[in-house]
Amino acid sequence: MARRTDPLRSAPPPPPSGSGSRINGCYWQGNPGAQGPSGGDAFAVAESDFTLLYPPHTRWFWDGGPITLRAPDLWQQYLLKTGQGAALILNVPPDHTGQVNSTLVALMQDFGRALNDTYLSPVAALQQGDVVSQTCAALSLTLTLPNPQLPFDQVVLTETLSAHGQVVAGFTLEVQYAAQPGVWVPLPGNRAKGGSTVGARVTAELGAPVSGASHLRFNCTASVDPGDATPVTIHTFSAFLSKPPPG
Repeated sequence: MARRTDPLRSAPPPPPSGSGSRINGCYWQGNPGAQGPSGGDAFAVAESDFTLLYPPHTRWFWDGGPITLRAPDLWQQYLLKTGQGAALILNVPPDHTGQVNSTLVALMQDFGRALNDTYLSPVAALQQGDVVSQTCAALSLTLTLPNPQLPFDQVVLTETLSAHGQVVAGFTLEVQYAAQPGVWVPLPGNRAKGGSTVGARVTAELGAPVSGASHLRFNCTASVDPGDATPVTIHTFSAFLSKPPPG
């Protein structure tokens, strides 16, 4: 399943009215074709549900059929949906005895270990006291990587949405290598090159591990506010090394 790389809007509460739509397995409130404040699509993330009996998605209740989903497939679904700000609602159906099938239990255990191994140990992270609220044009955040030898292949960003909703409409990610102090190099990946928003959550997958980095920098390049008067509050800015479940 292809990932969306065009901007998605996380609206402030209350969410915009309108009928729900489903795109790439995610349900959005409002009309995906509507124009947002910055001219792009305007819609709020509602939910994304997924069944462990996939495929097909219509197998929601236990029917004794074959279980073909693997933990790496579930990992990719997680990255796809939470990576663009959706909440993943996972269906783990009990069988006819009221218990969860042992194959599904093992799948969830492998998936859970991968989540813990990846996200409980960031390579670098913005500390709570470092949270910055500035206008987009003035906002540039730099993380110091404690150990340049530790690789990373994901950068996770979130905004604090309670006050103004999503404000970031574009950003870039850059890295400075220990061997080249003072030289900033763009990170790879569509979401690291200015073609994405932040909102509730965005995961920039880099495609391959980056090692030897001493610093990581986030630059806000576009705001949903044309006058750039609305402050941006970045809540999470963290680098991780993916440790997906075994195939």
